[in-house]
This record gives sequence, structure tokens and C-alpha cells, in this order.
Amino acid sequence: GLVSRIGNQAQCSVLIAQHPTGAVSGAFDGHYCRIISIVVTFSFLTPPGCNCSSPGTAGPLKWESKLGEAFTHEVDYTDNGSLLIKHEGFYYIYSKVFYGEIACKQKPTYFSHAIYKKMPSYKKEIELMLMKKFYCIDSSGQWLANSYLGGVFHLQPDEEIYVKVDNKELVRLGTAENFFGVFQV
Repeated sequence: GLVSRIGNQAQCSVLIAQHPTGAVSGAFDGHYCRIISIVVTFSFLTPPGCNCSSPGTAGPLKWESKLGEAFTHEVDYTDNGSLLIKHEGFYYIYSKVFYGEIACKQKPTYFSHAIYKKMPSYKKEIELMLMKKFYCIDSSGQWLANSYLGGVFHLQPDEEIYVKVDNKELVRLGTAENFFGVFQV
């Protein structure tokens, strides 16, 4: 957060209202205006056909980083779908995906949605959160579901976080149904 010496509550309120991200909260303690800034809110799958970072149906999802409600602040978005952390700290990481099929065309299996971390000093990806759910258990037809993951993790500069699913073809595209983000707490 940001701490500014300020004269009164009214000046603190103006400072909070004029913050460049517009996504802050704050309080005046008599001497200082303490501003808590959200580092990033980041969302939206790219248009159909553009969310595959590797051949096949599994792998990291790619996201829209500039259009609509999407933005980045104090983190970088990489071409492989990751958010690159710039500052050490505790971060709340979150993701939601909407997935399913109109008709079950396969035998029972599961869908997985996970958030991973990659560190420069360690070659393997580290699974931070995972959801697995079985689907097409019977042949009753259509099924649709949501998966939400969220948690607080300590991150270091140059670490990357990203979202993977095991079957991208099941992800239903939509700006409010699918999102990924992080903010410093």
C-alpha cells in the first residue's frame, strides 16, 4: 500500500478518488492517508481459436490483457498466458472458468482447472490450486459447470503464474464467465 502525509480526511478522500487505477480503498488516521491499491484485475479469454498456447487441448490459457474490463498494473502479461510478478509479497490469485458440453459425446471422464507457478530457479511448474470434476457420468445429455479457484500465496519477483485446463475445448467463451487475476494483499 501507499502511505501519504495528508492534512485531513477530505484531502485523503480526494486522493483515493483520483488514484490512477480507480481500484483502491483507504483510511485517514489523523496524520496519514493509507491507500491500499489493487495490483491487477485481469480477465477474459481471447476470442475462439486463440486460447491455445500449445498443440492439443491441454495447456495454459491465454487471456485478453487490454480490452474491455481487463488491465494490468504492477505485473506484466506474457505471450504464453502468464502474469509475471514484479514485487515480492503476498498475493490473492484467482481464476474462474465456465465449462461443459451440450451433449455428452464421450465416456465418463474428468475436467481439471488449475493455477500454476513457475520460478526462475526451479525448472518444474508448481501446482498452487487444482479442481477436478467428473462429467458425462450418465448419458443424460447436457452439462455445464463453473470452477472457481482462489487463495493467498507468497510470490517473488520474476515468478510467473498461469491457468491450465486439461481440455480447452470444454471451456465456454465469455467475458464474465472466464477470468484470471491477482492482487497484492
